[in-house]
Amino acid sequence: EAIASTAGGNINADQIGGTTKVETAGGHLVLGQIRGKLTAQSAGGNISLREGLGEAMLETAGGNITVESCARTVRAQSSGGDVSIKYCGGDVRLETAGGAIRLGTIDGIVVAETAGGSIEVESARAVVRAGTASGPIRLRHIAGPVRAETAAGNISATVVANRASWAESLLETSMGDVTVYLPANLAVT
Repeated sequence: EAIASTAGGNINADQIGGTTKVETAGGHLVLGQIRGKLTAQSAGGNISLREGLGEAMLETAGGNITVESCARTVRAQSSGGDVSIKYCGGDVRLETAGGAIRLGTIDGIVVAETAGGSIEVESARAVVRAGTASGPIRLRHIAGPVRAETAAGNISATVVANRASWAESLLETSMGDVTVYLPANLAVT
C-alpha cells in the first residue's frame, strides 16, 4: 500500500503492489506499474499511468490524463485537459470540460463525454456512448451498439458487429454529417 500527498510538487510512483492513493495540489502525477486499486488526484497538473492492474480513479482540475494500459475499470475526469487511453481491459468512464478524448482498444463499455473537444475510439468490443457539445466523433472497429451525439460536428462510425453483439443504436448531430459503415451481413433498419 502507498499513500502520498504534497501541497505543491510532483509525485512519481512505480512498482506498487497494493492500494495506491496519490494527491497533489499543484503538480504532476507520474505513475508506473500499480497493481492494486489506484486513486490519483491533482488540482493543477497532468496524470500519467503506464500500467494499472487494478481499478483506477483519476481526477485533475487542470491537466491531461494519459493511460498506457489498464486491466480493469478506469474512471477519469479533467476540468480542462485531454484524456487518452491506449488499452483498457475493463469499462471506461471519461469526462472532460474542455479537451479531446482519444481511446485505443477498449474491451469493456465506453462512456465518453466532453464539453469542448473531439472523441476518437479506435476499437471497442462493447457498448459505446459518446457525447460532445462541440467537435467530431470518430468511431472505428465498433463491435457493439452505439449512442453518439454532438451538437456541432461530424460523426463517422465503422461497425464490425454481428447479430449477437449488435443492438439498437443512435448517431445524431445538430450540425454536420453522419457516416456509418456496416458489415454486409448485418441486418439493420
